[in-house]
Amino acid sequence: MSVTDLVPIETRSGVETYRTSTDAATLCGDIVKATATKIQGKRYVTVEGWQAIAVAHGCVASSRDVELVEGGIRAIGEIRRMSDGGVIATAEGFLGDDEQMWAKRPMFARRAMAQTRAISRACRSAFAHVVILIDKSLGTTPAEEMQGAYDHDPESFKRPAGSMRSPEEFADEARADGLTTETRSTYQVQKDRKAVATLESGARMAIGLCNDRLQLKTWWTENRDELKEKLPDDAYEAVYAAVEAKRDALPAIAA
Repeated sequence: MSVTDLVPIETRSGVETYRTSTDAATLCGDIVKATATKIQGKRYVTVEGWQAIAVAHGCVASSRDVELVEGGIRAIGEIRRMSDGGVIATAEGFLGDDEQMWAKRPMFARRAMAQTRAISRACRSAFAHVVILIDKSLGTTPAEEMQGAYDHDPESFKRPAGSMRSPEEFADEARADGLTTETRSTYQVQKDRKAVATLESGARMAIGLCNDRLQLKTWWTENRDELKEKLPDDAYEAVYAAVEAKRDALPAIAA
């Protein structure tokens, strides 16, 4: 144990606090990188990674005050020191009614995502610099927010040049107009990728909501076969890594 470890975090100097962050980056770097998810060619930190960073700083991330508001669901995320319960950061998480990916999901899932975004956003406000210390190529915007923005942004789906039709309309017209197999295949690939991203995102959210190892083990046992069948190998391995990271962060099952 170093001298710095004996100094209460609230009384440390800037240099001591920065040293704590560099140590934390080394401690949790593997978890953060293993659970990061790729969106539009760039990797972003998921809630599991943000929580690992918080724990490495002697803090715990949580959410509160989940409520329905005009336009969606709002939650507040906060970071507290484990030593004395002091709050060091808060932030708002929001899930909009206009997000296509979530519009037809059950309310419990939508509330859970609002909380997940709140936790990630609060962690980002306190520890964004740690992500850069871990890997400067990682994005510091929470992955759950980027997935929502990607789903909502109409430009994220590259329509054929000159077409103002929706992807579904284009697929129907493609079959009717006899467009090339290559054109239809491109559409199908994009559709499949979105389905994979949705399934992977839902799995990560479920993993993040597990409160102990038994709950996590039960969820994994019930869902791993379906995930193995529906996800490509790299996505399945990423979800499995998230399960392992979550298991390591949870308390052991009581005897």
